[in-house]
Amino acid sequence: MKKPALAVAASTILLTACYQPTTLQGKIRGTNRPAAILFEHQQFPHAHILTATISDETFHGKGVQDKTDTFGHIGTQTTFFTTYGNETAILHGSRGSTLICHFAYDNPSSGPYGGGIGKCDHTNGITIDLIF
Repeated sequence: MKKPALAVAASTILLTACYQPTTLQGKIRGTNRPAAILFEHQQFPHAHILTATISDETFHGKGVQDKTDTFGHIGTQTTFFTTYGNETAILHGSRGSTLICHFAYDNPSSGPYGGGIGKCDHTNGITIDLIF
């Protein structure tokens, strides 16, 4: 089945912490057309407010990193460790479409700033593959 054509513009994710915006470069699967998603954090280092623009539709949503809490012992003291992993995001479009994105980070504590890979699936069947 042939997938519909889709022009991809920049996508935006907003973060107000100390990080600068970063652009994730990608391609629309099955084509050689580039796609870019601009990430910025907003409010929390491991939860992101995302905005993406694809063709004439703007998407807004939230991404959250996987989190694991572990208790350990150092000598006689109990210590609490938190580790962060990959991220899943759901963005709803202004024209009723949805983007579901999954990101695997090279360095999860750095989020998209440490590099990684990702993919975003559009409800019209298009997939955007990202390497950053």
